[in-house]
Amino acid sequence: MTYIALSLGADPVYIGIQASCFAAGGVAAALPGGRMSDRIGGALVASIGMVLLLMGIALILVLPTLPVLLGTSFIIGAGHALMVVGQQSLVARVASTGSRDAAFGTLSATMAFGQLVGAPLVTTLGTVFAAPHAEINTTVGMITCAATIGVALLPTLALHRIEAAAFATGPPTERIRLRAALGIPGMWRALVVSGTVLAGVDLLASFLPVWAVERGVTAAVVGWLLALRALVTITSRFGMTRLIGRFGRRALLTVAIVVAAVAMGALPFVDAWGAVVVMCLMGIGLGLPQPLTLSWVTSLAPPTARGVVLATRVTANRLAQVTIPLIVSTIAGPSGVSAVLISTAGVLAISAGFAASSGSLRPEGPSDSLDRETPDVPE
Repeated sequence: MTYIALSLGADPVYIGIQASCFAAGGVAAALPGGRMSDRIGGALVASIGMVLLLMGIALILVLPTLPVLLGTSFIIGAGHALMVVGQQSLVARVASTGSRDAAFGTLSATMAFGQLVGAPLVTTLGTVFAAPHAEINTTVGMITCAATIGVALLPTLALHRIEAAAFATGPPTERIRLRAALGIPGMWRALVVSGTVLAGVDLLASFLPVWAVERGVTAAVVGWLLALRALVTITSRFGMTRLIGRFGRRALLTVAIVVAAVAMGALPFVDAWGAVVVMCLMGIGLGLPQPLTLSWVTSLAPPTARGVVLATRVTANRLAQVTIPLIVSTIAGPSGVSAVLISTAGVLAISAGFAASSGSLRPEGPSDSLDRETPDVPE
């Protein structure tokens, strides 16, 4: 979508507005999607999200203009949020209490694998079929995006039958207000930790190229460094349950965020080879918290309101993705990329403190389940 906007003469300000429209779509759709997941099931909500994604892509292909791109960014952001909330709600409902950590770890690992494969697939095909002297064929790229969504849509619909069985044996759905969800003991700490870590991922992706330019590191090396981080993230998530069994959830989450903070703070002082070590540490430090906070948030919610609570987490994440980079860039940006990275490390260190001091994230291992049910939350 950015390449399409640039081909239509967009400037950096427009690109920023386009990104904000995507985030705004997610904020608007997440909570309604969570309520729908609690009523009709996460698989159907995820399917609706995919249909919105396909509609947005079709609109771009038919009317590729700058005003339309802003509207489609909002639609695609909403579709993406519905897809994520639906998938997470589905996992929370069908996974047993003892296997929820492994289920969320597997889900987030395969998401990371999709990110690792998807971007090279789209850009490679778009480059292969590009016209002479053109950077990329955006039509081929968007069609490739649509094809991958189409592949995912049918099995997601089929998952509704599995989820329907969980609905049949579970308690009736209750309505829980946003204020009640935020008032669940430990919830706001979980949301702060989740949002700051995700904002750290965005800041790394945004400022790693700036770091590279200052040191004469090529764009190809930057791509490989980000791919390395994704690979380490995938590996760490598949082995997460063993780490939980050995160290406990609170200790693992706290140490992971501390590792990310140290690595982020070290990046301004290393060269390309040192960045290889930093990216490996980032893969662990920024990779483990996502499934751990998913399990943490789910454990705090009443069984009939997990969709709403997971949607609240997505909303908080999107808000953090907008506000934290803006604040860090505004305060530290004039001093250069090193100041931005060090400031981000400080934000992550504060987040680690929230995780370490949380009473709702128990330090014990599997014998003291994080997923014990929370009493009913009053309206």
